[in-house]
Amino acid sequence: MLNARNLGEYGLGWDEQLPTELKNKWETWCSQVCLLNDLTLERKYFPYPLDKGKDLQLHIFCDASPRAFGAVAYFRYVTANDDIYTSFITAKSRVSPLKKFSSTSGVQVTAPLPALRVEQSAPFSVVGIDFGGPLYTKDENKHYIVLFTCAVTRALHLELVNNLTTETFLLALRRFISRRGLCSKILTDNAKTFKKSELELKTCGRLSAILQ
Repeated sequence: MLNARNLGEYGLGWDEQLPTELKNKWETWCSQVCLLNDLTLERKYFPYPLDKGKDLQLHIFCDASPRAFGAVAYFRYVTANDDIYTSFITAKSRVSPLKKFSSTSGVQVTAPLPALRVEQSAPFSVVGIDFGGPLYTKDENKHYIVLFTCAVTRALHLELVNNLTTETFLLALRRFISRRGLCSKILTDNAKTFKKSELELKTCGRLSAILQ
């Protein structure tokens, strides 16, 4: 296989004459082929019943070079007389490809943060809101946590609520505003509670404008 690979490295055609180096290697290989007649391999793995042995091991050996790679598997066993034998199972070998593969490491491009995340502002002027839970108390009652996260400082404000209804959330938001002040922007997901609360706040804003 290596001789065939060498032909590919030289880029020789099928009718071109071999270079002296390759020709000498080929003639050496041909002169040694006859030595294979002296190589014998047992067709059976074990020359004795398995219950007569003391130790049986499976060995797998692999090796590689820039030109080729291969692997062989064989049994190693110890007889009742403490004799050590090996038996061939299988072997595989391959030549390495001629084509060289070039690759570059990927570059991870981090998306820039939104302006509201990097602009200097008072704590909790821009907040993200989400629910956490449920949580169960010792009396087996179910509770939830409303998480108010400052988009700039990453500070947290927590409010404990009993359910996920719009009324309960609006009361928690009212407590948060009374403690931290009004927000210039609120970010949430599309949960039904948050969507309904948005409509309620807009309605209250229109009513307030009309009354004024």
